[in-house]
Amino acid sequence: MKRDLIEEALTRLDREQREVLVALHYRKIPVSELAVHLNIPTDTVNTCALSALRAIHKFLKDSPQQ
Repeated sequence: MKRDLIEEALTRLDREQREVLVALHYRKIPVSELAVHLNIPTDTVNTCALSALRAIHKFLKDSPQQ
C-alpha cells in the first residue's frame, strides 16, 4: 500500500523532479554525473531532489490512505 502511494506521489512531481529523484535514488547515479548529463549545476540537482522529496513527504502526510 505504501509503495502505491509513493508511486502516485512520483507521478504528481514535475518531469524534472521525477527524473532527478529516480536517477539519484533508484539508479544510484552520483549527483555530479547527473549534473553533467542534465547540463545543470550540482546545486540545482540537489535543490531539485530536495524539492521532490518534500513534495512526496507532503503528499504522503496529507494522504488519507496512510
